[in-house]
Amino acid sequence: MNKKEKDLKNITELLSTDFIRAITSNGESGKILTTNLLNRLSTKSSISNGDLDQFIYEYDNGITLISCSGIYNLNVPVNGGLCVHFQRHARNVVDSSQFILQLYISAKIYIRNGRGDGERINYTPWREI
Repeated sequence: MNKKEKDLKNITELLSTDFIRAITSNGESGKILTTNLLNRLSTKSSISNGDLDQFIYEYDNGITLISCSGIYNLNVPVNGGLCVHFQRHARNVVDSSQFILQLYISAKIYIRNGRGDGERINYTPWREI
């Protein structure tokens, strides 16, 4: 067991909390209210004829779970699965601060990300993880 595993093993597991401690990219400490975090989670039970590249125009920032039939969806790695779509900013924002992360889960798990360039989101190819 390495040091990180030992450190995590000593942390008390909580069933509920008012906030989660976070560290910003510049090393500053902050907190995220759990109500704010949970309000960002939205779900959609299924889509038809959906293009995973176009989710940026359909969903707001946060985490969205989408059931995909596959044969009716465009830009999926395989037919049939669940897409977990993480989006940094509101729908239709394609500037350079927009970031998308998509996980596609079927018999295997695939991942890709996308970043805005001011005109559209440029996605990396799907890769299996």
